[in-house]
Amino acid sequence: MIVVRLIKDGDEELMGNIASRAFPALGLARLAIDMSLPVDAVREAYRREAEGYARRVLNGEKSVVILVAEEEGRVAGYVVLGVNSEWSDVFGFKWASIVSLAVDPDFWGKGIGSRLVEEGLSLLKEKGVRHVEVFTDQNNMAAIRVYEKSGFRIVHSGMTLSQYLED
Repeated sequence: MIVVRLIKDGDEELMGNIASRAFPALGLARLAIDMSLPVDAVREAYRREAEGYARRVLNGEKSVVILVAEEEGRVAGYVVLGVNSEWSDVFGFKWASIVSLAVDPDFWGKGIGSRLVEEGLSLLKEKGVRHVEVFTDQNNMAAIRVYEKSGFRIVHSGMTLSQYLED
């Protein structure tokens, strides 16, 4: 049974472990795609990013919310949601984004990502959010399916160009 709850103390390391495994294993996340980057550094970058989001929330930042999914008492994934106050001011309604969604590879294919997105959207709606966006790689078909199943539609496709400068 999947249980979705708000982040709590101690989840930051678990989130870091999930991110360091999930994004490189998928091979579609922005850093994991660039084969010129060292794999260990990519794993560490995703670990630090996830732990950073967790620390922000645990330290009381109100513009970010994190939901964690557990299965049989084991943290299996998380979703980071952020409210963009600048865009909210510009458009006159609350604007948010799914900042990060990760599921531990041991739990892939169990609907945990869909459940996290569903619960995240419900929470944002309760907070008065009217517009939500998410960015993902165009080749990440599993994520795109999850987002489209939740009502998202593709409105923009972009590119990131990268170059590793050798000595």
